Amino acid sequence: MLRCSSRPLEICGSLLALALLLGLGIDTALALGAMTTLAAMRGSFTDAKNSFALCVLRAGTMQPFCWGTFVIDSNISPPGNSLIWAMNGGAYFACGLRADSRSPLCWGQSPGSDVPDEFKNVSYAEISCGGWHACAVRSNSSSTAPGQIDCWGASDFGQISRPDRPSQMVSITAGDYFSCALVASTRRPRCWGKISKSGNTTEVIPHDSVFFRIFAGRTHVCGILLASREALCWGNNESGQCDPPKGLSFATLAAGIDHSCGIRDDSHEVVCWGDNKHGQLEVPSDLKFSTIAAGDFYTCGVTLGERQLLCWGSARAPKTIRVKDGLCVADCEHDQYDLMNTDVKDCAGPEEKICLPCARCKAGSYETSPCVPFSDRSCSSCKWCFSREMRDHPCRRTCPAPRSLSISGPQPSAAVASEPAALDSGNVTFRPPGVEHSDQSFKRYRDVTGVMLVIIISLVTIFTT
Repeated sequence: MLRCSSRPLEICGSLLALALLLGLGIDTALALGAMTTLAAMRGSFTDAKNSFALCVLRAGTMQPFCWGTFVIDSNISPPGNSLIWAMNGGAYFACGLRADSRSPLCWGQSPGSDVPDEFKNVSYAEISCGGWHACAVRSNSSSTAPGQIDCWGASDFGQISRPDRPSQMVSITAGDYFSCALVASTRRPRCWGKISKSGNTTEVIPHDSVFFRIFAGRTHVCGILLASREALCWGNNESGQCDPPKGLSFATLAAGIDHSCGIRDDSHEVVCWGDNKHGQLEVPSDLKFSTIAAGDFYTCGVTLGERQLLCWGSARAPKTIRVKDGLCVADCEHDQYDLMNTDVKDCAGPEEKICLPCARCKAGSYETSPCVPFSDRSCSSCKWCFSREMRDHPCRRTCPAPRSLSISGPQPSAAVASEPAALDSGNVTFRPPGVEHSDQSFKRYRDVTGVMLVIIISLVTIFTT
């Protein structure tokens, strides 16, 4: 048993985080931040109509395809014939990691799109684009300093300065003037720069919280808590973008200027919160998504299975585009399943696969089939668990017993109501109003018969006298 009462707070927190990591089976090298098969770029934060550009990795190819309102004007397009593993978007630029070497490749018009020579051949595990800068975490296969953070681009507020105490980091994410990452050993956030021009990030970040991943918007950050998988946000909250819905757990998140979105880990549906002036919260209903990315006034996602790209807010997506469901990896992590895509061009290596997090059964439901290597978990409502046919099903041990049914219409008499309810194969059944037990019926029959007999005898006596 892990005991922390006699240890310093920071050591205790590290041990607790490590215990959570081991208990949940999380591979820290694969716990990615904001990288996906989508790169939503930021444009003018005052002009929603001209603040949209998106790059996608189309299904069947690993080459980025970009379009939007400022792609042509600013010549934001990736180098030709570039095979990309994963991408992320910043202000008027995007970066990706090459499929073969995991070295960085950036394009667009920004100081962040100019990768310094010293970093061009470094192998990275993840990369994130901010307002005018980019940061990346060196992979475990890097020849020097695995887990080290390298940043380049604008540094007006120290957003490319590495933390004072270098250590192995994961889940890098970048905003306009700041950068954040998680310490690999504790999963606690460390940030540098300023979350806005008037606020230092170190004054607002939840230092004691343990995260699975973190995701930055322009001036706020949202993270997925490691234990509960609920969202916790900090930073600019003028439009409620830091107020995620309570009681929901998430598989991934995305953040724009004044809104945030997340994919629920129980249903794969998308939920958004914050500003809705441009329809940022109007998510297509009854659809499951595998990945999402947010721009200034819009969010785009890839539907699970169909690979269709959908956007809401200030952006629209071509109906004919099919996008990769997720990133190619060597092995699936704990509580993930292999999509088994048949298109071999989706991944560079023949042994690589695309993995997605298994759905979690939400409250009021039970597992009908487990998450296995090639199939997601399925769940059903607990209301079916207490039917007669399910009397021996294991769900009886996990689903809460149903509450007493409310009866409309005339209520039974006091004598009937005081009788104990009958049990029928686990179901609580109620005797309909007005129906009495057999002994009560016999008593009534006896009383009525006695009265009638007295009347008959009286009549016979009258007529015979």
